[in-house]
Amino acid sequence: MIINKDFEKEILRLRKASQRMSEIKNDELFSFFDRLSRLWDPEHGSYYKEAYERLPEVLNYSKDMVRDGLDVVRAMIDKGNIRFDIEKSFGDEDILEDFKYSFDTRTHLKFRPLGIVAHISASNVFLSCVDSLVSSIITRNSSILKMPRVDRFFPKLFFSSIKEADKTGVISENISLWDFRGGSKEVEEILKKYCNGIVVWGGREAIESYRKDLPIDTRLIEYGPKYSFSIIHRKDRMDDVIERCSMDSIMWEQAACSSPHIIFVPEELVMEFAKGLYESIEKNSNIYPEPELDIDTQTEIMKYHRLGEAAAAFDGAIFLNSGKDNASVLVKKTEELETTCQFRNVIVSPYKELEEIYKKAQTVGRYIQTVSIWAERTDFFSITERLAHIGAFRFTVPGEMYTGKNGVPHDGEYPLRKLGDFIHIEHLNIDKRNEIYEFAKERTEFYQNRDEKKLLTRNECFENSPPFSKSMLSSDKLSGFIFSSGGTTGRPKYALYSSQDFDIMTRILAQIYRDGGIKETDRVANVFIAGNLWTSFLVANEALKKIGCLNFPIAGNSDFEVIDRYLERFKINAIVGLPSIIIRMAEICEEKGLNIKIDTILYGGEHFYKGAREYVKKVWGVKRISSAGYAAVDTGPVGYQCEHLDGALHHVCKDFVNLELVDQEENFIKEPNTPGEIVVTDINRYMMPIIRFRTGDMGRFVDINCPCGFKGKTFELLGRCDDVIVAGSTNLELSSLDITASEFKGLSAIWQVQVITENSKDKVLWYIEKRNDSIEVSSDDVMQVLFKHAKNIKKTMESGWLDFEVRIVGSGEIERIERTGKVKKVIDKRKTQ
Repeated sequence: MIINKDFEKEILRLRKASQRMSEIKNDELFSFFDRLSRLWDPEHGSYYKEAYERLPEVLNYSKDMVRDGLDVVRAMIDKGNIRFDIEKSFGDEDILEDFKYSFDTRTHLKFRPLGIVAHISASNVFLSCVDSLVSSIITRNSSILKMPRVDRFFPKLFFSSIKEADKTGVISENISLWDFRGGSKEVEEILKKYCNGIVVWGGREAIESYRKDLPIDTRLIEYGPKYSFSIIHRKDRMDDVIERCSMDSIMWEQAACSSPHIIFVPEELVMEFAKGLYESIEKNSNIYPEPELDIDTQTEIMKYHRLGEAAAAFDGAIFLNSGKDNASVLVKKTEELETTCQFRNVIVSPYKELEEIYKKAQTVGRYIQTVSIWAERTDFFSITERLAHIGAFRFTVPGEMYTGKNGVPHDGEYPLRKLGDFIHIEHLNIDKRNEIYEFAKERTEFYQNRDEKKLLTRNECFENSPPFSKSMLSSDKLSGFIFSSGGTTGRPKYALYSSQDFDIMTRILAQIYRDGGIKETDRVANVFIAGNLWTSFLVANEALKKIGCLNFPIAGNSDFEVIDRYLERFKINAIVGLPSIIIRMAEICEEKGLNIKIDTILYGGEHFYKGAREYVKKVWGVKRISSAGYAAVDTGPVGYQCEHLDGALHHVCKDFVNLELVDQEENFIKEPNTPGEIVVTDINRYMMPIIRFRTGDMGRFVDINCPCGFKGKTFELLGRCDDVIVAGSTNLELSSLDITASEFKGLSAIWQVQVITENSKDKVLWYIEKRNDSIEVSSDDVMQVLFKHAKNIKKTMESGWLDFEVRIVGSGEIERIERTGKVKKVIDKRKTQ
């Protein structure tokens, strides 16, 4: 316990210690609160038991009221509640310990603590000192705490528990408890001179005293004085409402800012309500006994009661008091928002029109804190609007005034934000690609010594990301989303997105969908494939949510007849999904003669060829078919189509990625109309930076002056260039073909795959040259072995989305490339059909 008469010397000590306090990491902070909350456990915590036994005597509160107060203390130090409060106050807890990139402002943000903060606790509510101190610890401030006049015991006990929970000693060395009388000018001058912030819980006089001559660089954070009241505006459930108002009037002996002093009741209900309220307060006082009060407080209550009796005798008021207790209910018409002497004394004021209440509220204005309202829902919101305009901050229902919701503003502001400042870095690097590269070099093991120009492969991502490694991650904390990429055979690859990464990705996707024709008034069926850690279904749902349309998350792996039934029943007019799924839906609609009209289709994951488009337009009368964006699991959205682009043309999502092209020697291509492999850098992805990633797709830049006004790069997709074929909504890895062919002695390692469109769906023709004409090999046998290595092909064929044919040919019959003599492994003829 620090009780040091040399005030200035103690503040200078805190100034030195405050640097260590500001450097506490989140994990360390949450571990501290976890240990602290266990020390205050009602069953096993010695501190809770000691407080529960001693506080009723110290505070003159009943044991039940002390128990409720200690429950509030436990909620204040609960790790889950603290994290929730941080999230609501700052959006991201990491901003408290380091710079965090903000996608909204395109800056790096960090919350900086004020430094040394003095906490001038209210003398009437023991919870305020804990609330203030905990907030200061969360925001990494050093604290000077003035203990409440009526209670030195609890602050000392709470500080002892902090010291025990604080394994490093950093938090406890940054807290100093002081015992001085309020109003000491000498102490106030020292605090104003040396502290960076002063938190004052108290009345008008205390606030004004600290405001006077306050240095410009010292922040005053004020809590009090405030006024609260209740309004009854409906007649049902009166017994329940009276009981609730009774509890609001009893808890904390009306010393809290949220405690009611006046309850406004319609004239025709006022006597019934007042009598019921007094009876309820007396009944509940058996559970929460009245405190023993000092002679000065007793005198104040006696004076108040005498005035109430006089009002009843001469002014037509009604005064309810047994003469045996502190509580009373005074029924009278008020001219303004009056206060009582607290300690369960309530004014019940009759009214005819709500305007009477609004007029009285004007006299207090922004000093109004909490208003409880019993009214019909529409009336509740209209009353709230009027009182909010006058100055009230918090609205609730009777019986909830003395409780509080975690993570909500207090007196119109988030308290944690007041205890520091947001500092930000603008324009860290003019080139966003270089900015993310510098960030990755600094924060990740993988990029630390990596050449910026080196291209990133899928296998490198696989080997250096979870679950096998964290070397590509900028943080050890795994949170957000894990998605699977790559084929369904062989080993899968994984991509990690933080929640913030996911939010910005789906925000970009929502804009792509808007550009593609999806409107807020549309009814949209999401028929991307769901499950198996795939991204498309999930991100499409989130993008549609951001647009605000009516979303039908059906999923393309549902039964087709059920899907079409949804289209017909709900009059769905737009679809997002895979072309192969959409085509099959149209076929079944045509077979069954369903009357379905679709205005807009956005597709992704596959090519949607001309013949298939014309067929779907004919069946459904589709007005617009557009790409839902060129994207990859590893990179997120890369390109999009405005209303003037179609086919394989896309604008680059320049605010989300940087797109480059490389030739076979990995030289970067800048000239238009020159094919190359698409290389992508995600300039907004900080959890798992993706820098110069080889997509395996071919493309070329095109020079167009688009009517939409787009000023960035526009490119044309030219198909795959790696070892994966995308056909019939599935991926076929060429390695599975190699393995299959190698199992037959009569087959050569020379083969070629041709992909065509036939009957509005994809068809794969696999040509394999014989190695030994004397060994007979049947196409059916080859297919059976292929099914063993690529089970997804069999399932896709059985679903009717893909045709696959094996054609065994003689040696040398597959066409060779004249210049090199090599066989081109894949020929995709779908684009030319």
